[in-house]
Amino acid sequence: MRRKTYPSDLTNEQWTILEPLIPLPKPGGRPRSVDMREVVNAIFYILCALHGVPVAPRLAAKENGLPLLSALAQVVGCGM
Repeated sequence: MRRKTYPSDLTNEQWTILEPLIPLPKPGGRPRSVDMREVVNAIFYILCALHGVPVAPRLAAKENGLPLLSALAQVVGCGM
């Protein structure tokens, strides 16, 4: 059964760029039980959901040290 898709989900092209940046599981550790693409999709979903909350632009402000949130929001297309 396929899950519902969301506008914040990564495209195949975006995932091709991001996948090599995800660290591999540590040797000798437990095997991963989650799909890392789904983890990234969940992060982007939450980021886009925060976009509607008044605190989101403050969190993304450079003076707060979190410009990455703004950059990620632009990549996914939910803007900030």
